[in-house]
Amino acid sequence: TMKKRNDSLFWVGYSDLFTSLFFVILVLFVFAYVNQQRKVEELEKVLQVYKDVEKTIEPLKNDPTSFRYEEKYKRFVLGFDVKFKVNKAEITENDLFNFESTKFKIIDAGNKLVKVLDKIATDRSLDSNLKNVSYVVIISGYASKLGSTKQNYDYELSYKRAYNLFDFWKNNKVNFEKNKYSDFVDLQISGNGWGGIGRIMYNEEANQRFIIQIVPKVNNE
Repeated sequence: TMKKRNDSLFWVGYSDLFTSLFFVILVLFVFAYVNQQRKVEELEKVLQVYKDVEKTIEPLKNDPTSFRYEEKYKRFVLGFDVKFKVNKAEITENDLFNFESTKFKIIDAGNKLVKVLDKIATDRSLDSNLKNVSYVVIISGYASKLGSTKQNYDYELSYKRAYNLFDFWKNNKVNFEKNKYSDFVDLQISGNGWGGIGRIMYNEEANQRFIIQIVPKVNNE
């Protein structure tokens, strides 16, 4: 009788133990499931934001006269030639070939880029999800290897070209540093010199060009 009572208590205790373990496992499963769902929702939200960003820059992709989009590198190149004379860097008649016709194309391209930033500013004021998105706008200058055998010289030259493009735009009322951009646009001016991906092989003259990048950064907090 005592043995039967002990066996009975053992199985009751054993059953309680498994019930407790099952409960613990169930709680852990629910916690993991809820956490996973939250991550999925966050990823979906980030994905939607990137889709919205793509829609915003779509006008630039559809305007090959001003910009050419390089899908492989996810960046824009000016859709027209900006040809500098050897070792020159300023956007002036003395430094550029075909200055008179080129300057209007440059101004027009800048205005179209500003229009995109204005659209982003408007969208951010209407969509709370976009408040967590900032943009790195990069103006990059390149240099060919035609004018110098010194790499450091051409890196400096390519930076001057990028800065002078920015300055030329600014002097023609194409301003990427407006107050309304200050909380979401990080403007960077760079010189790629002889480096950078996507250089044009066997045609160094064609590497005297500008690259424009609009890179979104999403804060997940």
